[in-house]
Amino acid sequence: LMPNHIHGIIFLDYADSASDAERRGRRSLPEIVRGFKSVTTREYNRLVPAEKKNTLWQGSYYDTVLRSEAHYLTVRQYIDENPIRWTEDEYFTPPEP
Repeated sequence: LMPNHIHGIIFLDYADSASDAERRGRRSLPEIVRGFKSVTTREYNRLVPAEKKNTLWQGSYYDTVLRSEAHYLTVRQYIDENPIRWTEDEYFTPPEP
């Protein structure tokens, strides 16, 4: 877990969705991200003072399609090791003593 951003891998598998009803239930990545941001922003806004409301997320996000097992493993390793590199991040602020 990083204090200023998150990483995640979302699997969208529509291979077995054949019926129209199942297709209507599919959600795109932008819909999933929008829903996640909406739910977490509502909870965040409930907990913070007025001047901090609606400041949780930036407007955009970075995504990439993982098209191979090797690419998936590389990204997963990056995500696993990312917190270790937090002290090298440009936004890192050491805790006050």
